[in-house]
Amino acid sequence: MTKTKMVAAFAAVTFIAVLSGSGDRLTEGSLPLATWLAALVWAQVRWPLTGLVAGICSVVAMRLAELTTGGWLWPVTLLYVSVVIGPRPRLRLVVGIAAVHAVWAFNLEWTVLQHSASRAIAGVGPDVLWLTAALAVTVAIGSWRQWTQATIQQQRAEAEQQRAEIQQQRAEAKQQRAEAERQQAEIERQQAEAERQRAEIQQQRAEAEQQRSEIERQRAEAERQRAEERLRVAREVHDTVAHTLAVVGVHLNVAADALDSAPEEARAALRLAQDVRRRAMGDLSSLVGVLREDLRPTAEPLDLEALVAQVRAAGLDARLHVDGGGGAHGDARTHGDAGAHRDAGAHRDGGGGARGDARTHGDAGAHRDGGGGAHGDARTHGDTGAHRDGDGGEDRDGGEVPLPVRLAVGLIVREALTNTVRHAAASTVTVEVHYGPATRVTVIDDGRGSTAPAGHGLTGMRERVEALGGRLTTDGAGGFTVHATIPS
Repeated sequence: MTKTKMVAAFAAVTFIAVLSGSGDRLTEGSLPLATWLAALVWAQVRWPLTGLVAGICSVVAMRLAELTTGGWLWPVTLLYVSVVIGPRPRLRLVVGIAAVHAVWAFNLEWTVLQHSASRAIAGVGPDVLWLTAALAVTVAIGSWRQWTQATIQQQRAEAEQQRAEIQQQRAEAKQQRAEAERQQAEIERQQAEAERQRAEIQQQRAEAEQQRSEIERQRAEAERQRAEERLRVAREVHDTVAHTLAVVGVHLNVAADALDSAPEEARAALRLAQDVRRRAMGDLSSLVGVLREDLRPTAEPLDLEALVAQVRAAGLDARLHVDGGGGAHGDARTHGDAGAHRDAGAHRDGGGGARGDARTHGDAGAHRDGGGGAHGDARTHGDTGAHRDGDGGEDRDGGEVPLPVRLAVGLIVREALTNTVRHAAASTVTVEVHYGPATRVTVIDDGRGSTAPAGHGLTGMRERVEALGGRLTTDGAGGFTVHATIPS
């Protein structure tokens, strides 16, 4: 119930109670008193003590004027209650006022109204009891209300505390969830880190395996290169020594045959053999120096004309034809003391001996005859000059032909001429070289032919040609032919 409703209820109860219990003089006493006391109840909202004192005085005045016959205390009961339950409860003051009011009412009954003591007590006593009961009930109700409010407040405080605890628990739960999520995130991060580390370890292992594989491959490549280098050195040594020994052997045979009959020719042959040996020693020294220093000299193509001249000096009719990109053109046949022209090819009359008629148109010639030795008839016509039946000189640069191709051409010609000198017992050998998009090399002799000689030379030539993408073939029918085709 709101305060306004409670005041209205108090005013209505006071008005009805006073109007019905204040005697027969309604218009002169009861109605005015009831109205005034109801108004004072409303006035107590702002002035509680003033309204109470005014109400007490009004009741006393009406009783002394004998306008009402109601009690001294009970008409203002709700005025007392209003003060007790007001915004500023004053229970002690109200009890004091009530005591003074009761004593004053008893004194008035006894002295002013001239009632006996017993009647005065009977007139005032019930009012005192009623007022005491009303105040006691009011205090009880107030205490109950305070207790109820305190309980409610306590309950509210407990509810608030519980809500606060619940909020705290929720916050703690939320914090625990956040902590759990953080721990889960940390676990996931650690797992991701572990996965990354495992991936890095796997990658490092793979890289280590790759490095080991690369090291093994490099080792294998080094072994292969060493094997190729050993093979190359073997080829170089074979080519140099075999060619040199073949040419030196031929010159020594010429010197041995002509030692008695033509000492000058023998000395010339020995000098040529010494020159060839000296050049071979220089080549071998260079090769050994390269092997010691692990360096390779700058590769240069062999001089084809010099190779042919060495064979020609050994007594064979050697011819060189070079055409194509800047090569030599013509028939390289010499007439003079720089070479020899045979009227008849050398042939063998017995088990390993050579017999031939080696006449030269110059100052130096040789004629061989016999089963194991040689008999020479050396006649020469002419001077010291030499010329070619050709139309141009050799251009060793080979035009636009790549250097590896020109190197291979020189090596093929040298090896083929060496085999001709050593194994073919030929009198004529022809070297044809054509430089072009497909460089062709052909070396043909008129020797005894048969199959290709066994050894490193022919194998080395074939491997060189195949390494450049070419092809090398041999033919032993009607002499011996070496033919190579190398793409440029």
